[in-house]
Amino acid sequence: MTAPDTAGPDLANRRRFTVAAFRATRRYPGPAGTVLARELLAWADFGYRLGADRPLMALVDDLLETTDAIAA
Repeated sequence: MTAPDTAGPDLANRRRFTVAAFRATRRYPGPAGTVLARELLAWADFGYRLGADRPLMALVDDLLETTDAIAA
């Protein structure tokens, strides 16, 4: 019997989710941005236990790419 993987998410993924959460509050001010940010931060803390979630990863990618394109 093998033990479940108890290692947390790697630092790079945690950082991506944290930055995406901050950018969500900037792109979607008000309650919508707050809910998105909380979901992203919760996923950064606990989501690795559930595996990869494609829609959530697509959201992170979108938040990071779009903001980078605007800043450039």
